[in-house]
Amino acid sequence: MRVPETALRIVRFLDAAATRANLALLNYRKAVGDYQLWGAIEVLEAGEVQLLYAWVAYDRHGQQIGLTSGKLTVVSSSPGGNFWDGVPGASLQAVANDGIAAVTKQGNLVTSSSKLSEADAE
Repeated sequence: MRVPETALRIVRFLDAAATRANLALLNYRKAVGDYQLWGAIEVLEAGEVQLLYAWVAYDRHGQQIGLTSGKLTVVSSSPGGNFWDGVPGASLQAVANDGIAAVTKQGNLVTSSSKLSEADAE
């Protein structure tokens, strides 16, 4: 099964944010780490296009330690085409940063507050 390009972009942003927070991001099947991060993203079109997302962070024992969600108004640069291909990097960056923050804030880890650029993540 082919992984959608948007999923790969989000993984790159997550990896960059995790690196800045001194976390190792293990994104392969059966990986074992101190934390797990699960997320969901969907699009809502009601007058304007909004990207809805939620992240849930768990400790190594499977106990929930963090939860964050948000909604971003998005202008896709791919009108009439695949919406996901045109989602701006800054929007995906914000989603990824919130995901890593769900771990670092609740996991009592120190993280950098510096912003990522799309070039850093790709």
